[in-house]
Amino acid sequence: MAAATAIAPRVAREAAQWLVRLHAGALQPDEQLAFQAWRASDPAHEAAWQRAELVCSTLAS
Repeated sequence: MAAATAIAPRVAREAAQWLVRLHAGALQPDEQLAFQAWRASDPAHEAAWQRAELVCSTLAS
């Protein structure tokens, strides 16, 4: 198994903030666009998002 890639604390916080916002309810169209733009703007953002979803689904199990 490959070693986990380190995620910068700032990026991890941003991913966590998006996760909380998404789980709080539906995003407004402008928020959805901002979320998609954040994910697409940097591969580290997408990696942090994938990790946040994995942690969330693991905790939900």
